[in-house]
Amino acid sequence: MIRRPPRSTPKPSSAASDVYKRQVHYCVANMPGGVPRTSTLALNKAILPMLTKLADQGFKKTLSENKNKIQSEWLKKADFLTEILPFMKRYANRVIVVKFGGNAMGKKEYIDSFAKDIVLLQQVGMLPVVVHGGGPQIGEMLSKLQIKTEFINGLRITDAATIDVVEMVLSGVTNKSIVTAISNSGAKSVGISGKDGNLITAKRLLKVDNNSDSNVEKAIDLGYVGEPETIDPQVIHALINEKMIPVIAPVGMGLDGQTYNINADTAAGAISAAMKAS
Repeated sequence: MIRRPPRSTPKPSSAASDVYKRQVHYCVANMPGGVPRTSTLALNKAILPMLTKLADQGFKKTLSENKNKIQSEWLKKADFLTEILPFMKRYANRVIVVKFGGNAMGKKEYIDSFAKDIVLLQQVGMLPVVVHGGGPQIGEMLSKLQIKTEFINGLRITDAATIDVVEMVLSGVTNKSIVTAISNSGAKSVGISGKDGNLITAKRLLKVDNNSDSNVEKAIDLGYVGEPETIDPQVIHALINEKMIPVIAPVGMGLDGQTYNINADTAAGAISAAMKAS
């Protein structure tokens, strides 16, 4: 007579063991008719086959989804690295000023994607400095506060009430959202404005109305809109030396102590020139 080996209690796969531990209490508590008065072994025999199948299916599905996502992310990084490899040696330990426009900050995933690229630049040996805009964000806040705003030749007329909102938006939530994204991507970042460390000393921007039909040039009063007069990059160097990524809001201060709203492209260009960035 041939004896069959005793049946062993089915065991969940190692991959599903964690899922099993979380699900066992649920399955026991929800068994039809309540928990039967049986031994632990009998209970395990009743539950484990169902539980193992459930856990394995869930784990395999999750693993497959995560695997595809991870592969896609790494392929994107590989493509990006392939493009920048020729420049990595050339720009190692060189300052790279990057302007991040307000229109590109409409969604959190856009900011997160930008932050990952900036962190990658630092990881391959470059010294990124971020200067950001925030026009749409300023416009949205002005609308919420019911403050009317006007534009002339693409520049916002900035009165006393508007400049307070501009500084609040640029130096506040907009700046810190980028800092947070960079920090979450694995690097240290510090948000500052052009007023910190006297980074940007500004002066009032004087513009001429090019749309006027008169032969006489007409000056446009844009209010507290400024342009960089001098740049003192000492605060940026201090942050870079501590392996931190500066994130700069384009708000400057005049010699009279007045705050000025500065176009982000203009601020980025002035900072780049002062630091002899690549």
